[in-house]
Amino acid sequence: MNKAIARAWSRPIKRFWVHTCTLDHPAALDFYRRSGFVPYAFQVEVFPDPRLTGALPRDCSRHVPLLG
Repeated sequence: MNKAIARAWSRPIKRFWVHTCTLDHPAALDFYRRSGFVPYAFQVEVFPDPRLTGALPRDCSRHVPLLG
């Protein structure tokens, strides 16, 4: 992550975003915070579960209930 952050800031940018979701690892948000990121917004979005559409394997993100 440190290399990705350094590479991003080596360019003329004003903001560096990291987006995460409930399908991310349960410790992801804490990891991003430890890397220096600050939560900007919390948003609820509804979309088809990619495990049910076949975009992701059914056994990924086991910490997230599979509803369907």
